[in-house]
Amino acid sequence: MNLKDSLTVMTMIFVYITFFSVVGVFLFKDSYEGFSLLTGVSNAYYQLLILLTTCNFPNVMLPAYNSNRSHCIFFIVFLLIGLMFLFKVLLAVVFENFKKRVEMRFENKTEERIRMIRKYF
Repeated sequence: MNLKDSLTVMTMIFVYITFFSVVGVFLFKDSYEGFSLLTGVSNAYYQLLILLTTCNFPNVMLPAYNSNRSHCIFFIVFLLIGLMFLFKVLLAVVFENFKKRVEMRFENKTEERIRMIRKYF
């Protein structure tokens, strides 16, 4: 139940990164970023995954910003949609599943307690 719901959101995130990888490769193919960071779709996917996790994002975004300031719009849009929407949706799905599990556990313990009380009294 938890994995199935989370898997749809994770698939959405992977498709999102793939889309921006393809767009980034074609957008930056004649610039410094195209030659150094976004050389192919697989490398661009890896670099944008690093950027989205904010693990080492200055290494991905700052060369584009230094060469042309308007290039950073691509990365800012990517980060805003990814961090402010997709990751929050994933967190909401995980939290909702956690809440359902806690409620089910509470109901099971209550039913077990009532059953034991009836059995012994």
